[in-house]
Amino acid sequence: MEITVRAAEIDDRRAINRLLLQLDQTEHRLHPERCRRPLAATLRTRWQQRGQVLTALVAAGANGRLLGVLSYSCQEINQSPTRVAAVLLHIHRLAVDAACRRQGVGSALLRRALALAAEYGANRVELSVTESNEPALRLYERWGFSTAEREMLRPAGSLMARTGQDFNQADVHVRRATPADTPALIGLLRQIGQWHHELRPDLFCPGAQKYTPEQLGQRLAKKDWHILVAENAAGKICGHIFCRVGKWRGHPGYKNAGFLFIDDLCVDAQCRGRGIGAALLRQAAALAGRRRFLLLDVTEGNKNALRFYEQHGFLRYRQGMGRAVASAEASPC
Repeated sequence: MEITVRAAEIDDRRAINRLLLQLDQTEHRLHPERCRRPLAATLRTRWQQRGQVLTALVAAGANGRLLGVLSYSCQEINQSPTRVAAVLLHIHRLAVDAACRRQGVGSALLRRALALAAEYGANRVELSVTESNEPALRLYERWGFSTAEREMLRPAGSLMARTGQDFNQADVHVRRATPADTPALIGLLRQIGQWHHELRPDLFCPGAQKYTPEQLGQRLAKKDWHILVAENAAGKICGHIFCRVGKWRGHPGYKNAGFLFIDDLCVDAQCRGRGIGAALLRQAAALAGRRRFLLLDVTEGNKNALRFYEQHGFLRYRQGMGRAVASAEASPC
């Protein structure tokens, strides 16, 4: 098949929407509990509000008909305290016409996107894909993408009945964090930062902490953030959990539903295996209220964390994948 890849133009909007509608239909079929039934699709420009430019490539056939679309943005990662500094090209959406799949359209778009990443001086290309979308996973793996993290979710209800069986309330109690807990929280953040570095030294800096003391103070004061700590009888902080509440309101792909995002859960290395993580998770679930989902991200390779969350009913929903920028011709495709 003859395929031409070019930059999207304003006159392509209707054809792009047709392709993205097909992609949304696939997402709904795979996960109807979370994704709304697609009625229309648009090339979202919400990333422009964050100082990024959302751009798109299109693949056209010999007759000019659009066969696929790939939207992307480029950004610098130089202000994250935990991530290695890099220039990142992020692929937001890749859609191929259902009648033209397995004919090289997706590969043509990826080849051009990787070439653009090299032109922009990007170090890495990243994307997110639904866990059960096996054709997409195979495509990205052929092009050298590997899993960096997994997004997990579960319904917010019924967690309390499943967790905390081995937790001794006489030894440790869970309470809301206060500003006086900042030094202990910083110590735990450094522990988990070092653990992430050991798992993925290509992505995470050694011994870095996610938040500064000032940022911790801001989150402790915000109504949409909940930070809990587990404290033992001697007054030692053994673990923490950071949670943020939110809602997919008006999102073109997701149903209007509230969620509780677990931003960070850490148990001190000397206190693990005592049910403290389960107790923190149980108390966080109680904060979800009427929100429908609990969400979190787990770094790939953290087998203990994956097993822990799966034991508590979390399902693997999406994969965050990435690859270093090299010659686009290096792919076996």
